Amino acid sequence: MIVGEPRPLMRVALSRCLTEHGFSVRGEAGDAAGMINLALTEQPRLCLLAGDLPGGAITAIVAIRSAMPDAGIVVVVERESVAEAFECVRMGAQGYLSKDIGYDALPRALRGLLDGEAVVSRAMMGQLLSQIGGLEANGLVVGADDRPVALTGREVQVLRLLSRGSSTAEIASRLSISPITARRHCGEICRKLGAPDRAAVVALAARQEIPG
Repeated sequence: MIVGEPRPLMRVALSRCLTEHGFSVRGEAGDAAGMINLALTEQPRLCLLAGDLPGGAITAIVAIRSAMPDAGIVVVVERESVAEAFECVRMGAQGYLSKDIGYDALPRALRGLLDGEAVVSRAMMGQLLSQIGGLEANGLVVGADDRPVALTGREVQVLRLLSRGSSTAEIASRLSISPITARRHCGEICRKLGAPDRAAVVALAARQEIPG
């Protein structure tokens, strides 16, 4: 993985934290241009970058996502913002975390991303939930290309749980279905909404502020 952070001390701290928890940090960058060049050279599986990266975190996200569609991109910020989280995810990030996250919690979150889970802090998830509200009774939501999409009753239930940050195992347990079935529902929701991953599904639902 690679790390993008403008502050040298913070950059070293992030790299040390990740290395101590078993990640291989292949390089560090202090701005968007450096992060993009590093990503193209190293082809990392994970990219961790600061929201205030000089040159623009969004610029880095778009360039990296375009060149490496399968790379995991996580943004870390000094102060979380719902609007910023939506924009980062919309442009291709798969995670959005506060720099206040614990030393052991950051590596756990990144491993969760590798397992297909959305990576959003508890505080941010609470703000997303306050905007999501309930889904319409007919299960209609708007997909990534602004077209209406009909979800089944079960898919609506799964989408609610995804929006709360539930893992595949938690969804399976709550709905009394197998993990395989839960993953299939998650995949079908992503397909219908035109979303690349679970984080994008959550952002789509939250951005619409769907009334109950």
